[in-house]
Amino acid sequence: MAAAPLDDPRRAGYLASLGSVLSNRFELAKDTADLAAAVDAGRQAVAATPQDDAMSLTSLATALVRRFEVDGDIADIDAAVDSARRAVGATARDDAVCLSNLGLALRTRFERTGSLADLNAAVHATRRAVAAAPAQDKRAVLTNLSAALTRQFERTGKLADLDAAIHAARQAVAAGPRDDAACLNNLGLALRTRFEHTGTLADLDAAVETGRAAVAAAVAGSHHRVACLSGLGVALNRRFEQTEDVKDLDAATAALREAAAAAGSGHVYRVAVLANLAALLRTGYERLGDPVSLDGAIEAGRQAAAGIPPGHPGQAGLLSNLAGAMVRRFEHLGDAADLSNAVAAARQAVVASPPGHPNRPMYHAHLGICLRRRFEHAGEAADLDAAVDAGQLAVDATPPGHPNRVSYQANLGVALRLRFKHAGDAADLEAAVTAMEQAVAAAPPDEPKRGLYQSGLGDA
Repeated sequence: MAAAPLDDPRRAGYLASLGSVLSNRFELAKDTADLAAAVDAGRQAVAATPQDDAMSLTSLATALVRRFEVDGDIADIDAAVDSARRAVGATARDDAVCLSNLGLALRTRFERTGSLADLNAAVHATRRAVAAAPAQDKRAVLTNLSAALTRQFERTGKLADLDAAIHAARQAVAAGPRDDAACLNNLGLALRTRFEHTGTLADLDAAVETGRAAVAAAVAGSHHRVACLSGLGVALNRRFEQTEDVKDLDAATAALREAAAAAGSGHVYRVAVLANLAALLRTGYERLGDPVSLDGAIEAGRQAAAGIPPGHPGQAGLLSNLAGAMVRRFEHLGDAADLSNAVAAARQAVVASPPGHPNRPMYHAHLGICLRRRFEHAGEAADLDAAVDAGQLAVDATPPGHPNRVSYQANLGVALRLRFKHAGDAADLEAAVTAMEQAVAAAPPDEPKRGLYQSGLGDA
């Protein structure tokens, strides 16, 4: 490379190849200096060509995506998307490698920003890549398509997207060696997601077995292994929730703790891993009563909430879940600081969810519960007024027939009845009775909490 004259027409190709070699060496040795040098070589390669060169731009985009996954610098992923788009534009016809890399860069940016436009563009680019790829190269492209379609289903709820994701993942697994970690992990994720939508236990069992195979195939220390461990941990947790087999809970905890330990600051999967670990530990507390698990859930939830970028669509959910865990610890230990922190987190969750967001009523309802619990502890009338307001907002924003509306009405009724007892306003009592009557009338006959709602109506 040093011997190549600056005007040598082959210089750009040499630099692009050097960038690829440096990226490969980074994967082996984990020396971030190699990754920085790969990005620099890619940029020199692009600069060395008078017109956009697909090979040079693709090499640069690949190195930038990888560095973003390590350091989390949003400028890197923005530059990667730009380079990948230019690479696609530089080809006379659809090129599978360029299109697949563009899809991967867009999906990676979606994971950071939550931009649905990026996700839709990722699916479109990756579909084109599958169509353009020769048979021997389809496995990786199909894996990327499966991952993008699964994420699209999670945002749109269209079961056809999920079925297509599973089909693509199975094609990818069948197209190459059976020990490809990325292929197996994507298949496991898609199967688990379909279980959560349909309740088919066979999908969950298959997700666990596929997840175990993915972890076994993943290279130790690789970022793929973190993703595989996290996916396996979540699948095992879901199965524990169904069967209450403690062996699944123990295995899930081990997998997610290993993933969290490996996903250091700035790791692209760190927030997701911590959120999954928090949910798992909360499950362990709820099912087994282990207070240490609850402490761990709160700590992991705090780290996840601190690590997610402001405005990310997952921020509100993380904050609301954190608030719920802190209320549970207050109920266990009685520390008022947990209750105040829960109220603060629940308020942040509402602020972080824009008007019209489908989960905003749930966040209002959670805030109302936190405020009511703090009133019951400290007796501040302002908390009770705010609890009633939050509960009313939750009910008003939820249409009749929605499965959550019954619980929102019941919670509102409890807060109104409490305010009547505190302030003596008969209007609150009437409103409490109305809310409870509506909750009882709307609750299905097999609703586990129906008796509780009827009891609340009697108390009102």
